[in-house]
Amino acid sequence: MSFALITGASKGIGKAIAMELAQRKINLLLIARSTPLLEQLSQDIITKYNIEVYYLSVDLSTNTAAEHVYEWCVQ
Repeated sequence: MSFALITGASKGIGKAIAMELAQRKINLLLIARSTPLLEQLSQDIITKYNIEVYYLSVDLSTNTAAEHVYEWCVQ
């Protein structure tokens, strides 16, 4: 099963991209700093589009963020 990974997914352009891909029935991996916003967006997308959505709350400006995202994706 394939997924699209979107960073900055909780607001703005990232959120708009997530919604567009969800409409196309593409499963999503959402990444942003705000857990509450990611939780809400994930639930909204799952309910409306019936796709798989997983999210990770992480600050991508940290030195270990890329490794953390990679490990999460592999799991």
